[in-house]
Amino acid sequence: MRRSSSRAVVTLLVARAVLEGVTFGAALALVHAISGGRFALPLVATTLAMTGASLLLIALVRELASERRSGAVIVATFAAGIVVALVLPTRALDGASLIARLLGFAILAEAFLWRILSVARGGLR
Repeated sequence: MRRSSSRAVVTLLVARAVLEGVTFGAALALVHAISGGRFALPLVATTLAMTGASLLLIALVRELASERRSGAVIVATFAAGIVVALVLPTRALDGASLIARLLGFAILAEAFLWRILSVARGGLR
């Protein structure tokens, strides 16, 4: 690959990571607010965190070759979604609300991974 074309690929990957960071930062703030969050999440900080996570996952997924490691990434992403749901402050939730919150964050985490996988695989072509 020529140097200018590799620079273009990196620029496109970073642009897509920022786009996914903005999209899922807003979605994370929305799910947090809907599912009983005590305070609103700061949108800029959430967007920057999701952009950083996007870049990290893109670099990680591009380096993975085996199915076993890919399965570990899926499980780790699912677990990270549940941990975020439990760590962010909430008002008093009953059992059904807590389960709905856990499911909402887990679904959001898996959707995030699905989008990042498409970005990372698109950069390999």
